[in-house]
Amino acid sequence: MISIQSERLECIAGDIDQLLAISKNELIHYSSKYLEFISKVTDSTEFICITARINDELQGFVPLALKFDAAFGTVANSLPYFGSHGGLFVGSNCSDGDAVTQALIFGIKELCSERNIVSVTVVENLFRPVNESLYIAAGLNCVDDRIGQLTRLPNKQSADVEAELMTGFHVKTRNAVRKGTKYFGKFVERKDDSAVQWMQSVHESSILSMGGVPKSLNHFKVLLDTFGDQARLYLCENDGVPLAGVLVLLYGSTVEYFTPVVDEDYKDKQLLSALIFKVMSTLSREGYELWNWGGTWRSQEGVYRFKNRWGAFDKSYRYFNVVTNPEFLSADRSALFSAFPYFYLFRY
Repeated sequence: MISIQSERLECIAGDIDQLLAISKNELIHYSSKYLEFISKVTDSTEFICITARINDELQGFVPLALKFDAAFGTVANSLPYFGSHGGLFVGSNCSDGDAVTQALIFGIKELCSERNIVSVTVVENLFRPVNESLYIAAGLNCVDDRIGQLTRLPNKQSADVEAELMTGFHVKTRNAVRKGTKYFGKFVERKDDSAVQWMQSVHESSILSMGGVPKSLNHFKVLLDTFGDQARLYLCENDGVPLAGVLVLLYGSTVEYFTPVVDEDYKDKQLLSALIFKVMSTLSREGYELWNWGGTWRSQEGVYRFKNRWGAFDKSYRYFNVVTNPEFLSADRSALFSAFPYFYLFRY
């Protein structure tokens, strides 16, 4: 008998991480630390997990973030915040995975009904896709998708990690790495306040110039505090001055490419490409096996091409959504953005 419940994250964090470890999960987004991080940076958000248990043992779960606004009502995402993966996670040792999957999806439906949720979005786990018909039966439709891009890293026992990496790159990426290496200064790892402030400032300037939404300094500070040694900021410096940086998160055998930055005056020197290569080489030697570039919109042809040329392979994943109140769709977009920052509400 499958028992479906809504449980608070802090009460089941240990159970979640144990299930993920047993199942060899490759995505950091399901870990209790990542869920804790999101709960801290998405203000006034209620964070719960729909869980499936058999004989009191956790078999699967769905992390859900709920946010209420007096004017618009309550929305739910699994998960919010810059394309985080969410959706169902069913343990690899589950004796009846299909039944648990179906029960969790209907658990989402029941919660939405109980809480009168006006918009719910489930972002698929790219390594564990679910039959679309199960979502449709629960009232959720596929409305969007992204392309996940990932690169396999060489075995740490490889005689020449750098040469093996370069073999997998497109010729233009190899040339960019070689060019950047000529101008490269000192390769360092830092997380002091001045390094983090520099990274955030360059990140914000770059993202705003492209019309995007940057992560705040507080977000980076919370991230570093939450993840500790699992978060690393690597820099290229000349005479102690940072010129390029890459912030990565480490989880299991996966490297999450979280934030890249480069000083505007040094973009044409390809310092960022050289830095990414050095970080890849360093972490390959430490035993990390997978580099996750994150999701790419199908319209982002340049971004896709950049990642693809690092030897990345594709794994598409879908966004399932339902809006229960038609008036929500016609609401002022700027007001919705203000009320529900970092949440996916519907396809605009």
